Amino acid sequence: MSKTRSNDDALAAFVGRKIEIDTLLDQLKGHSEDHFGVASNDVNWGHVGTLTECAALLRRAAEFVVSGQESKSSK
Repeated sequence: MSKTRSNDDALAAFVGRKIEIDTLLDQLKGHSEDHFGVASNDVNWGHVGTLTECAALLRRAAEFVVSGQESKSSK
């Protein structure tokens, strides 16, 4: 396989993953704007725990991306 073809395949896969991430972020944003489907009077500690776990996962993903960008810029 030629390097150009390999790069084309990698670019196509990269764009596909970016679109997937953008879609997931849009879905999360929509759920957040709807307060994750929980009415103010119905909030309990279970909801807090769920959002705490979601925030931890998102933080981990953000840190992963940022640390990858920082290592590239230090080369």
